[in-house]
Amino acid sequence: MSTKPSAWVPLAVGVFGAGLLLASVALPWFGVADAAPGSFSVPAVVEGRDAPATLAFKVLIAVCAAMALRPTRVNPRPRAARIVAMLFAALLMYPHAVMIWCPETAGKATWLHAQHEGLTWSGGDTWISGENKSLGWKDRVAVADMLQEISVTHTPALSPRAVPFGNAHDLLAWFGYSNAFCFFVRPGWGFAIAGSLLLLVALCRGARGPDRQCVLVALRSGGTSLAAALAISLLPAAFCALQVERARVAAEHGFLALSLGRLELAARMLPIIKQNSDLVDQMGLLQARLGTQTSEASLYRAKTLERLGHLDQAEVLFASILDAGGPAGPIRREASRALLRRGIRELNSGEAKSALETLEAVLGADPCNVKANYALQLAYLRAMRFDAVGPLASRMRRVYRLFNTPTKLPVLAATEENVAYAAYLAGDTMAARDAWIKVSDPKLLRSER
Repeated sequence: MSTKPSAWVPLAVGVFGAGLLLASVALPWFGVADAAPGSFSVPAVVEGRDAPATLAFKVLIAVCAAMALRPTRVNPRPRAARIVAMLFAALLMYPHAVMIWCPETAGKATWLHAQHEGLTWSGGDTWISGENKSLGWKDRVAVADMLQEISVTHTPALSPRAVPFGNAHDLLAWFGYSNAFCFFVRPGWGFAIAGSLLLLVALCRGARGPDRQCVLVALRSGGTSLAAALAISLLPAAFCALQVERARVAAEHGFLALSLGRLELAARMLPIIKQNSDLVDQMGLLQARLGTQTSEASLYRAKTLERLGHLDQAEVLFASILDAGGPAGPIRREASRALLRRGIRELNSGEAKSALETLEAVLGADPCNVKANYALQLAYLRAMRFDAVGPLASRMRRVYRLFNTPTKLPVLAATEENVAYAAYLAGDTMAARDAWIKVSDPKLLRSER
């Protein structure tokens, strides 16, 4: 009698795991905040864009399910255990597929993560505003500056380090297990991981205990598949590092065209490096020296003027890059970050009207820019445009709905403080009261209204 309940346990676990796998196919796996550029008169529709690699992994689940359910004359459990173990190993490589082989998605996720860090780290806005936010309705609050360079992963290079990755942190980031990935991963991938693991456990355990044959088959197949995947994923980094080193040597000997060609080859082999500021700057330098009129060369000239102190000329070039339109990419992202830093400088120096124009241009080109959103809220308060703070706060809440981190609460609380100040100064005391109630309630802060 005691063996009968245990006979149902593996079956129940397997059915539950299969259900999770089935649910994962219907759920999103990744959702980076995205919205189409547009006018401030039209509310931004913020959506969570899934990574292109997700479809391939969902198809892989369907293929593995069909293979595992195919009729056979021999014992089907070892074959099913082998297939599920290989599927589990493949699912562990999903972060690598997103953060390395989906460059546009990874670039957006990394940029949003950098903005959030600029708001929440120990030198960020939610910390440094605490001392002065109660003085003069936040007119003495300074906005923290942004970093000049953003990289999804370190560009692989053989010099000055002897290996493409110098520490464990770089290696984990290469395999996709970074903060930027964790910020935007959705339940679908977790369901797939949990479902395949539970299904594998069910297949490896029979009514009388572990099935030794299935366990050995699963360990051998899953371990071999994962080791092969890890090794193969490092090959593009090694080839890229070799080309970057050859480009460096060519540039040192004055062969600029050859150096540029090798960098372009490295970018074709590993497209994610084109999302990194250092490679964009290097390619822009070489193209500018060769007299080529490209967006990278224009960006390099603008950054050079900025470093030399010719801020007005540099910002005209940055604005022209944004005004040129086209799809969002690393060039427009670099230009918008430069203009964002200009808007922050203007706001901190008391030029609220100039800051309004700059920050509105940045937010118009990049509607999900939470750093520009926060700075623009302060600019509207100082310019006494109180009615414009509420729509910005609503947009901020819609963007942060897609962030998987509790550190978003201080930013949302600061946003609600701005709403309360704007409502009170506009004479709407009831709206100000409602905003102050929301500041102290995390559940209300997470809502989109």
